[in-house]
Amino acid sequence: MNFTLKYMVAIFLLVPFAKENLRTQYSQVFFEEAFLKITSMLLGETDLDFQKSVFLTENAYCDNKLDENDFKFNITLYSSTCRGIMLSGNIDYAEKDIDIAMAQCAVFMFMTDSIPIIASDSTVLGSIPSHTTMTTLPDRKTGRTCSYPP
Repeated sequence: MNFTLKYMVAIFLLVPFAKENLRTQYSQVFFEEAFLKITSMLLGETDLDFQKSVFLTENAYCDNKLDENDFKFNITLYSSTCRGIMLSGNIDYAEKDIDIAMAQCAVFMFMTDSIPIIASDSTVLGSIPSHTTMTTLPDRKTGRTCSYPP
């Protein structure tokens, strides 16, 4: 009986390590799949697609939990928001590299400021970033964050 108890305790203690090892193996598979698809693009076997490459990398990082259509929607939303910031007239810059500087400034403002989302009737619908755009807090074990809308 004492012999069985020792094995039960050993199994109980090893299961969490085995589970984490399995998770790590799955993560490795996701990165290998992404690497192979991106390599295929670089070798000319499939069309080059920067957005797809970024999605493949981010999806592997988030353990294959992202939806590609949601990802594309967010890229479209965020890039149109940055274009709106550029065209708003709120960026004051007069040097010869104005186009590059305005784009960089718009991305910086998008990432650091609260940008109001205003409807055509001037109703404020919300802001970016907001609590609705950040759905996942950092994982306590890995520190990784996947912050895409649900």
